[in-house]
Amino acid sequence: MPRTISTLQRASGARRHLLAGGASVVVLVVVTVAIGLLKSFVPVLSLGVLYVFAVLPIAVAFDLTYAVLVSIASMLAFNWFFLPPVHTFTLSDSRNWFALAVYLVVFQHVPVERSAQLIADGNVVGWFQGRMEWGARALGNRSILADPRRADMRELINTKIKFREKFRPFAPSILEDALDDYFVGAAPDPFMQQVYPVREDKRAILPAITHADGSGRLQTVSERTNPRYYRLISEFAKLTGVPVVLNTSFNENEPIVLTPAQALDCFLRTSMDVLVIGRHVLERVPA
Repeated sequence: MPRTISTLQRASGARRHLLAGGASVVVLVVVTVAIGLLKSFVPVLSLGVLYVFAVLPIAVAFDLTYAVLVSIASMLAFNWFFLPPVHTFTLSDSRNWFALAVYLVVFQHVPVERSAQLIADGNVVGWFQGRMEWGARALGNRSILADPRRADMRELINTKIKFREKFRPFAPSILEDALDDYFVGAAPDPFMQQVYPVREDKRAILPAITHADGSGRLQTVSERTNPRYYRLISEFAKLTGVPVVLNTSFNENEPIVLTPAQALDCFLRTSMDVLVIGRHVLERVPA
């Protein structure tokens, strides 16, 4: 490393750029391979190693601003291309906020496919995406999502997450182009305002969102109105054959969560299995 720094200091112009960039890429690859071979990833330490050794040549050759920009690019490249797609973060009773912050910044891109699989596997997922909706209903940006095919899901969410009466119904979010296959006389409704009868042959398939009178207060989801939520339901449909998810507001006897901190607090207070914030996921480890 001292020899590399000395060479960079003596270089100038295009040669200086080339040497700095080449040195950074080589060290970045070496560090990545070393971490992979060790099969052990300690977030803070590894990020520090990556930052110091991969960016130091650039910092020496140029200036701090340039070094910071390249360090961010290096971290993103490392995150997207070298880390496994899913990690499990264990939440202890002490609520290690610093570790959580590092986890969210450093770790993973979680594809929509993974979230859909978690729902299909029976997990209750806190779904926190983008800017919140304004209004009385959660429409796919601040939602608790679950598998509508499970007959016990309504009681589970009411008693362990919402802490309210067992009979209280939940709404279905359905792909707009599948609306007529599951509901009678329904019109597209992206704001969850109307109640329609669930088709009789579909009620046994969707017990968690079918009310006692055979109805459901539905939300239609299209790619033009909420692309990410549309992709999630589409992936769930590919896995299960059902283009519907159970959707209820992300809260527990309180206003719908607004910030990531509020979402995390609600997650910790309840029995939700998974919290998805943007492209990041936290899975609760069973006791």
